[in-house]
Formats: sequence, structure tokens, C-alpha cells
Amino acid sequence: MCLSWWSFLTLLVMLFSCPTTQAQSSHEDPPRWEIGGHYTLLKIESDRVGCGGCRVNNSGLGINLGVNFHRWIGFDSEINFFPDPGEGASNQEGGRITQGLFGARAGIAGEKWGLFAKVRPGFVSNGRAIIAVSSTPPPFGFIFGRLTHFAADIGGILEYNVTRRISLRTDLGDTMVRHGSQTSTLSSGQTLTIPTYYRNDLQWSTGFIFRF
Repeated sequence: MCLSWWSFLTLLVMLFSCPTTQAQSSHEDPPRWEIGGHYTLLKIESDRVGCGGCRVNNSGLGINLGVNFHRWIGFDSEINFFPDPGEGASNQEGGRITQGLFGARAGIAGEKWGLFAKVRPGFVSNGRAIIAVSSTPPPFGFIFGRLTHFAADIGGILEYNVTRRISLRTDLGDTMVRHGSQTSTLSSGQTLTIPTYYRNDLQWSTGFIFRF
């Protein structure tokens, strides 16, 4: 899996943040804790909605929780829920999506504006994927259940500080999802193995942050 241009942005912001740390020390650090809410848009391949690989926009809502270690670096996390169940399912995806991302951010923070890079591993959980095939009803039937994949979000964050405690925040990133290998047995008795693969999904979020 090659590095995307979001990975380049992450490295670039982190490099620029190092020499500015001393200059920023004259500014007061923000409150340590922050919580917020946002709207998020995930552009995904839509096999799960019967489109054969074309991409569709999936809208959701989420909450942020962060811890500011210093003005320019901190812990950053979010939980998102996408209520659209789609129109179908596969052995990798299907149903409503729950997403959790937990990692770090670092960058440049001024009095009004902040630009950060983020790296956040986590998970993407599908609520109604095909997890097994049964022999009933004839000739066969699908068994549905929850299926969770490892994910990682690499991208950037832009913040505008309305006050010291309230900020507007916009995220843009590449959400990479790891789909693990699966082995199934055909009706002929032969086994079919699908190898592990990765998928890159563009994700955008916008919302607000409250610090305390």
C-alpha cells in the first residue's frame, strides 16, 4: 500500500510545527479537554448498495473527544454513525456503519487559526454484512451479522477559534480500511480464498469544538 498525498501532508505539517513551537510558547495553552459534534461525509465504494464498485456519498453524525497536551499537539478521537443501511450486502460490508478513530494530531496553532495533521487508527464496523451461507432455504440462504475491520485516518484539520473555548473545525482525510482475507467452501466442496486488501475512502467532516 503506497503512501497517499494525505501522508505527505501529515509529514509536512509536522515538520513545520517543530520550529514554531518556541514561537508559540508566548501564547497561552488552550484548555486541556475538548468535546464537540460534527457532520461527516464518507465517499465509499457501493457494492453494498448494488452498484458494482461505483462510489456514493454516505452521510453521518459524530462526536469528538480530545486532550490538548500543548497548543500544537494532542490526542484526537471521534465516533461516527452512518444511518443509511444501504440496499444490499456483501461478505465484507452491509448495513449501517459505525466508525471509531483514536490517535494524535500535531501542527501550527495561532490565536485564531490552527492547521494540524492527524494520524488516527481505529475501526469501521458494518451492522449487516454476510457472515455465513446456510443450506436453507433451498438452494441456500445468507446469514447476516456485524463485521468489523481495522481502519486508519490520515489527513488534515483546520480550526477557527471563535473564542478561547469554542472553535469551528473542518477535517479532510483518507480513511483506509483493511479487509481481511476470507475462505469459503463452495457447493462443489472446493475452497475459495479472497486475500487481504485495502480500500481508501475520502472523508470530510465539519462541526464545532468546546474546550474546558
